[in-house]
Amino acid sequence: MFILLSPALCIAQQAVLKLNLHPTDSKKDTLPFYFLRVLDLTQRKDSMGCLKNQTSNKTEVTILENHLPDMLSIFLSKQYGQNKKGAPIVMKITQLGLYAKPKEKFTDLDTFKITCAFYRDVNHVEELLHSFKAKNVFEPQQNTKEILENAIGKAITVAVNKFALVFKEHPEWNEVVQIDLTKIQVKIDHNQQQEPNSIICKKGTKLSAADYPLTDRETSLPSAFTKLVLTYTFESSEANNIRQLDIHTKALMQKNQSWKMGNTNDLTWLSYQQGLFDLCTVYGYDLLQRMKTFSYTIGDYTNELTKICNQTNVEFQTDCKQYEMETKFGTNLEFYEKWRKKIDAMLMALPKE
Repeated sequence: MFILLSPALCIAQQAVLKLNLHPTDSKKDTLPFYFLRVLDLTQRKDSMGCLKNQTSNKTEVTILENHLPDMLSIFLSKQYGQNKKGAPIVMKITQLGLYAKPKEKFTDLDTFKITCAFYRDVNHVEELLHSFKAKNVFEPQQNTKEILENAIGKAITVAVNKFALVFKEHPEWNEVVQIDLTKIQVKIDHNQQQEPNSIICKKGTKLSAADYPLTDRETSLPSAFTKLVLTYTFESSEANNIRQLDIHTKALMQKNQSWKMGNTNDLTWLSYQQGLFDLCTVYGYDLLQRMKTFSYTIGDYTNELTKICNQTNVEFQTDCKQYEMETKFGTNLEFYEKWRKKIDAMLMALPKE
């Protein structure tokens, strides 16, 4: 039996399973459209999950050999023929991989999920055509790597095949549409969209033990985990040859995915988690500034915005990892104090709200 672990618990990993994708059929079906690009919006950083084999007590971290959009683009080109004279399609993936079961569910099995959507690119304006969502319990036997590779390949294939069937019912989707847009107006806000059961990461916010649900996990370190999200959303609309682009950057803590051990006797863990929260605050403003200084044109800006967000997350996670290693989850007080001063200086440098 395997259980899915939090990324914070994958530190003491014993084995890494590198996943790749292989075409499932030798005969290629030709799609009535072609894939312009594949976007990874999963925030999983090319990880498919972290498993612990209960039988051998061995942790297995599952990662992708290559960047997910690149891997999927290669897979799709090998799996299908594509009509280059057809509509350009953008595939956006928001969930793909293994996800821990909710506690209220009466099962010991974790879930493999895929959630994606297909858009038609019309002169760089994306029009939603079809959405797809599926999930199955994950019950590996012997070869976890092969099972996961097959699961990913099958999930992508089923999603594309279902979209292809819907596409064939709408021949008008292959018609050329001309939109003459000459100007673009951009409006950007930060942390203006509150999400349920979350805490916005902003300067001056202090966490409390009450913000963390208790867990029955068995681990020595860390004694708590904070789920932090650094992301963005955007909407676009067109009127009078002007495109209006509204971007919303977000830095927040998701309380329902955070936890603390029930046997913690002091608040050292909370001070350490506060540092992570404050780092997310700093990088949230960094993401905002990068979005503000980007040069927006009518061309393809969606990929660039994703790259900005991904790069900001990489830098944020790098700082978090260094903070974790040097302070030993906040237990090394000498290094913790150094980091606290560094983080406070970063907070002080932020613009006034």
